[in-house]
Amino acid sequence: MITYLRSDGNGTPLFLVTGSPSRETGARKALREAHKLHGGECFYCRQKIAETVLAIDHVEPAVLGGRSHIQNLVLAHKRCNAAKGHKLIETYHPEAGREWLNALLLQVQDRLSRIQPD
Repeated sequence: MITYLRSDGNGTPLFLVTGSPSRETGARKALREAHKLHGGECFYCRQKIAETVLAIDHVEPAVLGGRSHIQNLVLAHKRCNAAKGHKLIETYHPEAGREWLNALLLQVQDRLSRIQPD
């Protein structure tokens, strides 16, 4: 599990990885550490990923404004990452796109539900 800890002085989110001796780390490193400790599968093809073929993919491509936030990063095989390229996730893999967008929607709905009315 990757848990948000805090933001550093520059506003960069820092995370803890369950079972890791490392202290706080950024999103990309946290995903790599979690994979190293717990394994994982490709977000696109759902097959296990060996360390040698692991890529961290920006779901919303960086060239299209996608940021390196934990919500926008997924584990992928290098070949799946290359095949996706700069495509939007719903264009490359509609099912994965639906899953990712629904997860974001749930996060937004949860935060909205916690806003206290004036």
